[in-house]
Amino acid sequence: MTTETQQLPDGDDPVYVKADLRDSDLRIHDLLDRLPAHSNRRSLTRESSAAVQACFPELWQLALTINKLLRRGVATLVVEELPFAQLDLARSKQALLAFASCIGRPVSADPHRPNLVWEVCPKSGLPSDYTPTITEHCGDAALHTDSAFKRSPETYVLLFAYKPAADGGGLSQVLSAQRLLESLSQSPDGRRCIRLLRETRFPFQVPTAFTKDRLDSIVEWVSAPILSRQGKIRYRHDLIVSALDHRVTSLSPDSQWAVAHIVRELEQLTPKSLLLRSGDLLVLNNQRVLHGRTAFEDRDRMLLRVRLATAHQPLPVEEPL
Repeated sequence: MTTETQQLPDGDDPVYVKADLRDSDLRIHDLLDRLPAHSNRRSLTRESSAAVQACFPELWQLALTINKLLRRGVATLVVEELPFAQLDLARSKQALLAFASCIGRPVSADPHRPNLVWEVCPKSGLPSDYTPTITEHCGDAALHTDSAFKRSPETYVLLFAYKPAADGGGLSQVLSAQRLLESLSQSPDGRRCIRLLRETRFPFQVPTAFTKDRLDSIVEWVSAPILSRQGKIRYRHDLIVSALDHRVTSLSPDSQWAVAHIVRELEQLTPKSLLLRSGDLLVLNNQRVLHGRTAFEDRDRMLLRVRLATAHQPLPVEEPL
């Protein structure tokens, strides 16, 4: 494997890592045959790591490189040409989860259902009392962080391009919280907005897909500041709006102004657009980077998402980048 950037970039520019994995067809099937049919979450990392090290040591070293880059502060990373997209969907999920487990600790997006790999694709045949979340439709997705509706959002998000959109849509977009804060801090209104985003607890409605009963009529929500003192961000505008529409709580006029102001600020900033090819993996620090996507028409488009609560530390071995 090779890293194409020697100096770690700042802002929105990703680090690119090319997966140079020889004999991947044979090795990936050997790995899948060795993985246990069913792993509970506690044993997943141990069993997956042992299987990857034994069957595919180059893949293990790639996971260590990604882990080290994340722990050194890289916030956006693209791994190119992973061999998982050539597999059928079920085995691709299994291979991706095993690889992700070597980087950090996977956690479910859904507190009620233990689904560690989430299909990001348009859903059909949804009931009328169910509003699809942004990973279930083919429209654009505004810049946001994942799990803004959870009490403790995961640190990292992995998005694997299993089948990119054939129409050229569905481009991934990223914008660092650093760029947003730098832009806001340039004006008195922006600095006032930063203060309110830190001091106010904003409501975030849980998307219907992740509620216990999966009904729009039963509203679940959490409240939290959008910005932390450490520069971490939690943001998803549509969930704030829907929580307020359901009157789960209210916001002061100043706090409502801050929500509107951050929307206007984001509209003035141009995110970095990334074209993920089949087999590419986008890795994001979910507390430091906002991400979104452009609209698409190809309903066969599918990304596979894995969320990591943390990257493993300490690293099992020390290897130079």
